[in-house]
Amino acid sequence: MNFGFFVDRLSAFFILVISIAAFAVSIYSTGYVREYFGKKNIGYLGFLYNVFVLSMIFVVTASNAVMFLIVWELMSIVSYFLVIYEHENPRTEKPDLSTS
Repeated sequence: MNFGFFVDRLSAFFILVISIAAFAVSIYSTGYVREYFGKKNIGYLGFLYNVFVLSMIFVVTASNAVMFLIVWELMSIVSYFLVIYEHENPRTEKPDLSTS
């Protein structure tokens, strides 16, 4: 069994879509991250964001089901850490599900 990655036309299209979306998010997030300077470790957030984008690319280029599941779990775990980056915000821990 070959544990690796393969890029075909379909995965190349999804890599393009992921890259365009990641570029737009990177530009937008400069204003969002500005409030964290001096208060939180911005390098940690940047590291998690880049690993998340890389894991999304790995998901669309996985060459078999086992590798797909491994990188899917990596993507899920990294997204969890991105969400809890604002762990002191009560909305992060327990969302308000009530309808107003």
